Amino acid sequence: MQPILTQNFSFKLSKYQVIPLAAILTILTIMLFFKFSPALNTRATTWESALNNTPAALFKKVLSVDMAPEIDQKLVKVMQIPSQGAGKLYLFDYHSPKLCGAKGCLYSMYTESGELVLQVIANPNLPPLTNLIQVSDTVNQKFPCMVVTQSANKEDMVTNNLYCYEGHKYARFNESLTAVTSEVKGIKK
Repeated sequence: MQPILTQNFSFKLSKYQVIPLAAILTILTIMLFFKFSPALNTRATTWESALNNTPAALFKKVLSVDMAPEIDQKLVKVMQIPSQGAGKLYLFDYHSPKLCGAKGCLYSMYTESGELVLQVIANPNLPPLTNLIQVSDTVNQKFPCMVVTQSANKEDMVTNNLYCYEGHKYARFNESLTAVTSEVKGIKK
């Protein structure tokens, strides 16, 4: 009698078994690729209508805290930002001159439970292809950090302000100066 480790095992599949097995393995490979690929795993965040994409109780609270009653609710935009186990964040862009001044416009971010965690005044007039507010890859206390970009006093430069969750609110951690390249400005040389 041969030891179990040295026995030859024979495993034969018919052509009708190979095709479904190959299809299943291909699907599993694709699913694993999307699950573990960091570049593809992060969800792109975009501005959407707040009226249709915000829980009703939260939207009502946001309107009562931040906005004058005359502001058109249909113009308010929201960016839903996922956290790592702490619920969604809702970043609001009010699209109203009534909430804008010489330095910019009001942007507010709330948790799902209605806690105000960030308010910034930011000027949306930026060079082409420059995002005003974007989600950072850095995470602090389960919430992603946010980068608010603003035009700098120098031509072809922008400032990137990093805000991270600290305690119960977002706090500004640093500011960096970045050159706006000709590709970002939409000019091809």
